[in-house]
Amino acid sequence: MCVQPLGVLAAWEVTGVLCMSALSNRNLPGPLPEAIGREARALMNAGKAYSTLWMPVVNLARDPRWGRFQESISECPVLNAHYVRAFIRGIQGDGPVMKIAATCKHFYAYSLEDSDGFTRHDFDAVVSERDLRETYLVPFSARVAAGVASVMCSYNAVNNLPTCLDGHAQNGIRRGEFGFDGPIVAAPA
Repeated sequence: MCVQPLGVLAAWEVTGVLCMSALSNRNLPGPLPEAIGREARALMNAGKAYSTLWMPVVNLARDPRWGRFQESISECPVLNAHYVRAFIRGIQGDGPVMKIAATCKHFYAYSLEDSDGFTRHDFDAVVSERDLRETYLVPFSARVAAGVASVMCSYNAVNNLPTCLDGHAQNGIRRGEFGFDGPIVAAPA
């Protein structure tokens, strides 16, 4: 996977996060997110990029037919949470000035691009409260603990409510339970 989140040619190529997580080695992210953050900051300082990276993808990799499967970390919520923390801290840095703002995406229960007559824009993921808490929200709570700058809501609906318009998800869970106080951005069409 060539890291080109900024719309400019990347100086190097890196292994996809899905390949790294397949080894289940929690130390593997290491310097990779730090290098991504450094390069992104350098491009921003040179006027060739914006100050936000729309990464990491926090969604669970459940079905390889999903169009964004290769961007995901794994199907394990706990491993996803670990990688999310490592990527956010590496990309944003831990100094007094943030290197570049990370935007975790897509909050929440999103893993469909186009399948069986549904698209990401009209799919309604029916998710039980237990599955939501034990599976889908685990990596997203980790991103708040890591200090992520912003979060992108998903394209789909969950339990008949579009995620960007779901007040309970956005304010009750994300802001209330997780304590997230950064911007919430909508995914572009």
